[in-house]
Amino acid sequence: MELTKRTPVGGLLVSFLKSIDQVLNQVSSSTASQLSQTAISLVMTTLAEQSSMKLDHPNWARNALLYRAEQFILNHSRIQTLTSQMVAESLGISLRYLQHIFQDMRRTPSECIWECRLRNSEQDLNNPCLGALTISDIASRSGFSDFAHFSRRFKAAYGISPTEYRNRAQEKLMRTTDLASYRPNLDDTRLQ
Repeated sequence: MELTKRTPVGGLLVSFLKSIDQVLNQVSSSTASQLSQTAISLVMTTLAEQSSMKLDHPNWARNALLYRAEQFILNHSRIQTLTSQMVAESLGISLRYLQHIFQDMRRTPSECIWECRLRNSEQDLNNPCLGALTISDIASRSGFSDFAHFSRRFKAAYGISPTEYRNRAQEKLMRTTDLASYRPNLDDTRLQ
């Protein structure tokens, strides 16, 4: 579907986007975030108008904020000092409202941060290029500042310790890429 300025709301959207483009780099990040939310609202309203849909404003606006919060967390989860307050500030909303939009997902922003950090550590433990790093190094680079806390959370999430997880990942890699047993057939006439 193409957004058009032929409708009253479409014209408003086009004018707003042109105006916002001229001032976005001159305002604070909080104001820029609020302007972005207004732009999203106008885009959604224009799309709804053009498709004759009934727009359930509270839900899509909250879903858009939830998505932005999750993306911010995903992109910054390796930073050990990341907090829910930092996420809220990046979106230009209060901590309480951030918690409220996560409530529908039956989790908290902090839980989302820990989940991302655990996924980071799982990926790193599976990565053979990071085999020289200690488990403690992986915990730290995944956003955990306390190794014991990392180990407890990892075991609770995956059912085994990080060390055992890495050992299993390495064993699996060795089984699937068993190059040690590869012997070229030197008698093959195609090699001559």
